[in-house]
Amino acid sequence: MNKVAIYCRLSDEDRNKKNAGDESESIQNQKSMLVSYAMAQAWDIYGIYCDDDYSGADRNRPEWCKMIEEAEQQKFSIILCKTQSRFSRDMEMVERYIHGKFNEWGIRFISLVDNADTDIIGNKKARQINGLINEWYLEDLSDNIRRTLDHKKRNGEFCCGFAPYGYMKDPNNKGKLIIDKEAAAVVKAIFNMYVDGMGVHLIAQELNRMKILSPSAYKKSKGIKLGYINNTSSIFWSKESVTVIINRETYIGTLVQGKSSTISYKNRKKIKNKMEDWIRVPNTHEPIISLELWERAQDIRKKRTRPAKRDGLKHIFFSKLLCSCCGEVLHKSLYKTKNEMKPYFRCSAHYRSVELCNNVKTLNGDELNRIVLKEINSLLEKHYNSDLISFELANEEAEEKQIKFIQHQKRDLIKELEQKEKAVESSYCDKVVGIITQEQFISFNKSFENDIISFKAAIDRLDKEIKKLEHKNDKKAERAQVLNKYKQIKVLTREIIDEFIECIRVGIYDTSKNSRQIEIVWQF
Repeated sequence: MNKVAIYCRLSDEDRNKKNAGDESESIQNQKSMLVSYAMAQAWDIYGIYCDDDYSGADRNRPEWCKMIEEAEQQKFSIILCKTQSRFSRDMEMVERYIHGKFNEWGIRFISLVDNADTDIIGNKKARQINGLINEWYLEDLSDNIRRTLDHKKRNGEFCCGFAPYGYMKDPNNKGKLIIDKEAAAVVKAIFNMYVDGMGVHLIAQELNRMKILSPSAYKKSKGIKLGYINNTSSIFWSKESVTVIINRETYIGTLVQGKSSTISYKNRKKIKNKMEDWIRVPNTHEPIISLELWERAQDIRKKRTRPAKRDGLKHIFFSKLLCSCCGEVLHKSLYKTKNEMKPYFRCSAHYRSVELCNNVKTLNGDELNRIVLKEINSLLEKHYNSDLISFELANEEAEEKQIKFIQHQKRDLIKELEQKEKAVESSYCDKVVGIITQEQFISFNKSFENDIISFKAAIDRLDKEIKKLEHKNDKKAERAQVLNKYKQIKVLTREIIDEFIECIRVGIYDTSKNSRQIEIVWQF
């Protein structure tokens, strides 16, 4: 029996156009139409995949991605959509999957309204024309939206998703900003502290000490869903969040937009625009601070800004050091000795505010280098130990046997599953020709379906077990490949650290033991 995957999609542009006469565009009606068609063809519905509020150009639709993954695993043989554009409006995706991968995987693609069917010879040109029309539609839509937004920005309308800290969107006019008095008072305080001589780091510490909510935490407290306030970086004030406020012209009543743009409607990667291309419109809303205070702050900022490092090189442990207490990255700083500058590391969360993390004591860079070098060489020494090698080989042989045994079990289950599915198909044929009644068919089918569900669940469990063992063996092979490259390491490099180490967790310094726990998480 053919197994079919039904795919439905409703996008924002459909929803905006939707009225009483457009009900067929709804997810429910798409489902109803496609399920009825599948049942009329006597196809077994494997699953229904629905993406709501997603564009046809989006390659990261969750249900679409899940369906593609299961298509590759050949869990069904047909994909059924209302139109080809429901599947994708991206011509590249149409070519890659409908005309490429689906043929390779033995998947038939059907869309009802525009009569696309990969089993029909000569239907390909029509599908390609549909694909081009759908892509042109997206391109025109993207261009129209871009032009409309550009026009609004040049007219002084606010076009971003969230109002800057200190403001809120006017409930009567979403394109206009009005002052949020509570947050605006904090903005004024930040500028005043800055011109009075406090640095951004000290200002952040003072705001955290006063228990003033950070911009993202404040917005969350007002019921605004931002989607990224799950770490200490966004919950507390940092020197970066203070710097953003000091640099923002919005607070003098000037709306600055168009600082970045996307490459195209197909590539949503953000690129920074040149300053001369920014859209700057003065006097669009009420200012929070005076022009005089703003200019004084900018003069101070220019004098305090440090020049960028000339070499731009990152230290060999860059992004590898994590605080065991809070999970934040440890940042490198330098201290001066008689002859040279020496590196040390400290928890970035504790640096932002003492309330964020108790990992107070810094970690000497030379000491860290010595510890890591010793641990890597110890790992190499064990690798070349003949007794350990023979022990590991015996383990690998045992795991290979276990994989083969599980694969044998899986093959047996697949055979039994196929027999059950054939029994379902046979009983359906018996019902059609009148050998058995509808009631008998329903009774037989229910029993068979329960068995099929049970077999599928067992096969999935075995698949997971096989993948787990194969992954374990892959990691062992990867480990051996890395270790075989070296006998002993005398000097650490970034390349060596990347090959050996996933991350290094640095614990709190124990004064009673005069030591701290440093845990190395290996790549293999």
